[in-house]
Amino acid sequence: MKRQLLVTALLTAGIICGTTHSGMAFKGMGGGSGETSPGLDSAPKSDAEPLSFVIKGHEGNRQIVVAKVNGSPVTMGQLEDSIREIVMTKYGKSEITADIARKIRKSALEKLVLEELACQRAVALGISVNPALIKQSIDAKREATGGNEKFLKYLTLQNSNLQNFEKQLERFFLIKRLIHKEIDSKINISEEILDKAYEANKAQHVEPERVKISDIIFFLDPEDPASKQKVLDTRAKIIDELSGNPADLQAEGVVVMSGMYVTAEHKPELYQHSRELKPGTFSDPLLIDGTLHLTKLESYQPRKEPQKEKVKAYITSQLKAAEKSQRLTLWREELLKDGKVEIVNNILK
Repeated sequence: MKRQLLVTALLTAGIICGTTHSGMAFKGMGGGSGETSPGLDSAPKSDAEPLSFVIKGHEGNRQIVVAKVNGSPVTMGQLEDSIREIVMTKYGKSEITADIARKIRKSALEKLVLEELACQRAVALGISVNPALIKQSIDAKREATGGNEKFLKYLTLQNSNLQNFEKQLERFFLIKRLIHKEIDSKINISEEILDKAYEANKAQHVEPERVKISDIIFFLDPEDPASKQKVLDTRAKIIDELSGNPADLQAEGVVVMSGMYVTAEHKPELYQHSRELKPGTFSDPLLIDGTLHLTKLESYQPRKEPQKEKVKAYITSQLKAAEKSQRLTLWREELLKDGKVEIVNNILK
């Protein structure tokens, strides 16, 4: 009980926010919310470079310890990095209010606490990461940034280095493997549940009968006898001079909507008139809702029943995602319940 109270008190404490580099480890673990803080200096170097945050009065103090999680240190740099990630992923360049800043402070530390507790649990369970996987990820990042020189510059702009980047990757893969072991591998959607979900949602995946048309719209007075003749003349021009392609038509007072799908429920009048045509042919002048139209049937698609296996695969992924979300919430609470957090720097008090 004391441990739970200690963690809860810590996570509601006021922290001044800061910067950095992808706290990759908790992507998908749902740790935080996001925001920027009044006690923060931000220095964007260019549109291509990441935003850098520093905590006022603590510039250059990235290595000092601000808290401990079961005895393991949390540094100023980690705190700055956690805050920066939340700001950039959830708020971007939006204005950060004082209330939002308080949420960021709480979320940034909670993320660090959860990450450290998860890594400790992974190590205790004997989970490890193949060094070849880390090297592969570094090589991919190096290539994505444009070579080794740009990669090292990228790390410098993130207030990081190759050694820290390797540690981040190791933590990321440790937590990923832990989540797979304790959550993903335990999720099982039975055939009975899947069949019920399929039958309940099958109608949502039916593709209705539909036609693909080109709709030529004329801004003419439908009461003027000359208007109908202009529509007929335009049809003749498209067939004789434009090889039957309405998209090539250039005329004042005419709009061409190419590749438009219509159904009996969506634009029923256009659908009904076009459905009676043969592919590649044009309608007579149509008066729909007080506007003159000319349509060309491009293609016809009959009603398609959903392919059961494809729909079931989609439903399975949705059910698994929902169950994983619920399990993650309980799992995070369990991690926090067993964690002991100690504040060792006044910035967190």
